Amino acid sequence: MFGVEPLVPAYGQDYKSKKELLKAWDANKDFETAFGQYTSQAELATSGFKNIRVRYDNRQKTVVIPVKG
Repeated sequence: MFGVEPLVPAYGQDYKSKKELLKAWDANKDFETAFGQYTSQAELATSGFKNIRVRYDNRQKTVVIPVKG
């Protein structure tokens, strides 16, 4: 969906490793979309997403992670 990817951690959060990122993702922490709206894994799962691209480590790294629903 245009404007959703890539997600970045919301509220000034940052995750230094993929492991930290996945822990936050699985805990349904909020992430910010390219449009500036907030979303979480639970919300994206109901939207039909299978995978989503997320930036982390000061927006230097990118990973595609599964959306569990």
